[in-house]
Amino acid sequence: MLVTPPSRSSAPSVSSPRPSAPSLPPSSSSASSASPSSALPSRVSASLPSTFTTYRILLARDLRQEFHTKEMLSSMGIYAVLVLVIFGAALAQVARDLDLLKMSGGLIWALIVFTSLLGLNRSFTHEKEDGALEGLLLIPLDRSVIFLAKATSNLLFLLIVEVITLPLFAFFFLGGSEL
Repeated sequence: MLVTPPSRSSAPSVSSPRPSAPSLPPSSSSASSASPSSALPSRVSASLPSTFTTYRILLARDLRQEFHTKEMLSSMGIYAVLVLVIFGAALAQVARDLDLLKMSGGLIWALIVFTSLLGLNRSFTHEKEDGALEGLLLIPLDRSVIFLAKATSNLLFLLIVEVITLPLFAFFFLGGSEL
């Protein structure tokens, strides 16, 4: 048997039953005559943005992110300058035997291709690290739009880097040659 201490009041303690869930007011006759589908909330139709709008949004996001951190531009620029230094050191040994003017096209394309691969790899690495790539893939849009926005932003960054490195290439390698 459980003994409880006496209460200070002289009234006996009576345990009250648990409160029941609040009951809804009785429905009126007008609500009962309505169809069950009208009682449900109407669906909100959300239209997806067009492909070009999605492309512009993704491109603006990539550009804004890169101009905020400048990480990809700096790594691509440093890489391009290092490739120029390596080309210069390697070709300085055999400059008398080779015509640099004939080789310059291949050297420039090697510089452009490897710099662009570095930039494209870095742009997708950021998306994977943050988990944003999975979020982008969940959006109901064509995946080629994601790639096209990434490729366009990388093309713009590559053009910025090449505006700096092509004059340096011409100065270092083609300075004494007539074009």
